[in-house]
Amino acid sequence: MPPDQFGEGPLWRYLLIVGGGLLALGVLAPAAFLMFRKPGWVHPEHRPSHPAA
Repeated sequence: MPPDQFGEGPLWRYLLIVGGGLLALGVLAPAAFLMFRKPGWVHPEHRPSHPAA
């Protein structure tokens, strides 16, 4: 979102919107993939050799 299309709002509001979008796409989305990953997604070479007790 270019700043000139944002209108006459304050600069901090524009930075908050852009920063929030970067946070959501750059941090929260990858963290969600890591948190909710399936055991089947792990490469066979990286699986532990013994089952967890």
